[in-house]
Amino acid sequence: FHDGSEFLIESRTLSITPSLGVLARCRERVGRGGRCALLLGQTGPSTPEVGPELDQLSRVLRGQVVRRFEGAEATLEAYFREAGDAAYIHLTSHGFFHTERPRLSGIRLADRWLHAHDVVRLPLKADLVVLSACQSGLSMALEGEEWLGLPRAFLKAGAARVLASQWDVDDRATRLLMGRFIEAWMGDSSGGSRVSGRGKRP
Repeated sequence: FHDGSEFLIESRTLSITPSLGVLARCRERVGRGGRCALLLGQTGPSTPEVGPELDQLSRVLRGQVVRRFEGAEATLEAYFREAGDAAYIHLTSHGFFHTERPRLSGIRLADRWLHAHDVVRLPLKADLVVLSACQSGLSMALEGEEWLGLPRAFLKAGAARVLASQWDVDDRATRLLMGRFIEAWMGDSSGGSRVSGRGKRP
C-alpha cells in the first residue's frame, strides 16, 4: 500500500487479527507479568544462522532473564517447562504449514515438532511470540470453521501478539531482521511491558 510518497507501514502499525473480538482480548493481555525471555532454536546444517540469531538476541536482551535452549536442548519438554512464564517467546527453526490439517502445522524442535494442537495445551501470558521460521504465519479457513494455523493457536493459548512469516525465509536475512526487530521492540515504550528481572541463565 503506497500513496505516492510512502508505504502505509511507514506511518501506521499494521496488525492482522481473526476478528475485532480477538483484537480486543489481545490488547487486554499486554503486560500480564511474564518474567523471562524464552529463546529456542533448532540448529543444524540446514539452519547455520540459528545459533548466531540466538547470540544476537541474547546480546540485545542482556540484563533481562533469558532462558535459552539451542540444538539438542531445544526440546518440547523445555518449551512446556518455560513458555508459560515467558513475556517474550522466540522460536527459530524449520516451519511447516499443513494445508489439509492446519492443527498439525508446526515448528521443528530437537526431539519433535511443536504442533498447533500442542500450543493450545499450555496457557501463555507472553506479550509477544516470534515464529522465526518458513510459512509460520500461514492459516486457512475450513468450511464452517475459524481460521486455523500456528498464529491462531498461540493467540488462543493467551499470547497478546504473534509475529510470523507468510513465506519461505532466507536464513541469513532472517537473522539480520530479527536482531533489528527485537532492538526496536525492546526500545519502544508503547510495546507494553518488557521482560522483567536481572541476570541470564543459559
